[in-house]
Amino acid sequence: MFITRNANWNWHQLIYVVGFYLLYSLNSSVLAAVTLVTGGSQEISAGTASNDIIFKVLDDTGNPDTGTTTNLNTQIKVKFSLVGPSSETITNGLSTMLANIDHSGQVSTRLNATPEIGIYTITASLINDSTQFASTYVIVVAGPPASLVESSGGKQILKVGVASEPITFRLTDAFGNSLADYLINFTLKLPTGEVIGSNLSPPQDKTDTQGQVSTQVEGLTEEGEYTVVAQWSADAKVVNTSTVQVKPQMPDFPSLGFGGAFDATGFSVDTDAVFYGGIATNEGNFEPEVVLTLEDTLAIEGVIKTDSNHLGQTADIVVVAGYLLPNSTNELYYMLDNMGNYQRWNGKIHELESFKSAIKLPEEMVVKMYSGKLVAEGSLRIYFGYRLPEGTVVFNEKQTINAVIEK
Repeated sequence: MFITRNANWNWHQLIYVVGFYLLYSLNSSVLAAVTLVTGGSQEISAGTASNDIIFKVLDDTGNPDTGTTTNLNTQIKVKFSLVGPSSETITNGLSTMLANIDHSGQVSTRLNATPEIGIYTITASLINDSTQFASTYVIVVAGPPASLVESSGGKQILKVGVASEPITFRLTDAFGNSLADYLINFTLKLPTGEVIGSNLSPPQDKTDTQGQVSTQVEGLTEEGEYTVVAQWSADAKVVNTSTVQVKPQMPDFPSLGFGGAFDATGFSVDTDAVFYGGIATNEGNFEPEVVLTLEDTLAIEGVIKTDSNHLGQTADIVVVAGYLLPNSTNELYYMLDNMGNYQRWNGKIHELESFKSAIKLPEEMVVKMYSGKLVAEGSLRIYFGYRLPEGTVVFNEKQTINAVIEK
């Protein structure tokens, strides 16, 4: 800029122009770069804020140096932006999103506390020149263990001597982030209340990348409810449990197919109950149809797999035997009473006595209907099932247990 005296200017105008030029020259350093000073590449736990992340604005001569106050305009604004782990722009994730530089050319921000783990990228740029910028990142990792939950395999029903399927637990921080490589100990609480470290495979293991760890209950010899206890080895407060029921081993019964059902008015209703059963002669295998003699010892037993809509309801167990004398077509009906004796039945449902009363229906149950020898020739058809309080009866309608008795 070259200034010459103009005849049309007065001295006041000339002094004003020269003063403006000098002031402009002192305050218009060319901004060359935005640089990171400190606080970059931090690693923090989920739920905690980062330390200060400090950037500096430099002019074309590399000033200001650390600790030096210069004539950089403190009205220069720096804009901060944040990109999350999924490459999404986050508008409110930093303590400061826009700020003026101080007299040293510095400006700072922090990553706010967040529950989501991953890499967060922080960029500082000049608000009037976005080509001047600097970036850094903060890695958010899972916090300390806070929760151990059962994720699969709970509430299994086992037979005596049969091992369970895997029972899996998941370890997370307070925000549900999975925690890998943590040691979990397993113990087994017996029905008696005693806690043991055996009968589990493995008795301890480390969590995988999904925070999961599994164990199995080995075959147990006693019936009852067992509790698997999973606990973080470093803190007894991070613990959870899962239960398994051990029940007697069911005999190998032949299938009698799906059952039938009718309501209190006698109308047929749908059921998904399944029946198994038969007669074992002289301690042999159970068969749905047998021919035997009065000298044979027999056992009549069956299994009911309860209708899925009736699980946990209270019901009575009912047993009916149809008996035909040799060469007769007049079938007589007998009901099994609560003393285990067969009494004549007139065929009226409301007068059918129960064999067992007020049974809470499990998923499956064994019904032992008779054992010993028979005293008369003829043929038998055995029906068994359960009756709900409102009158619905579920029984082995499709196939009965049948026997022909000879001398």
